Amino acid sequence: MNTLKGRHRHFDPPPPTVARPDRAGRPTEEITQLLVRFPPRARPPVWATTRQTREQVLELLFAAPFLPDKPNTQAQRRRGLRRTLDLARRPTG
Repeated sequence: MNTLKGRHRHFDPPPPTVARPDRAGRPTEEITQLLVRFPPRARPPVWATTRQTREQVLELLFAAPFLPDKPNTQAQRRRGLRRTLDLARRPTG
């Protein structure tokens, strides 16, 4: 049930039967069972896509299926992508 107070709508908290982590933040039994059934994938040491050169990224994103219908839009996208890659190349900090 909800109530309307002023201009904001307030909702009652969910019933206590909804599964939640306990107060210490430990996962519920249901989540633990799901993790056993569907374990997370192993993280590769390097993600090959992030190691591509600037030229490889441009070649990939200037080809199908990334081509727009209008040539003018393609020119704007090329400029934007080049600027984005320039920003990504700069050192952080």
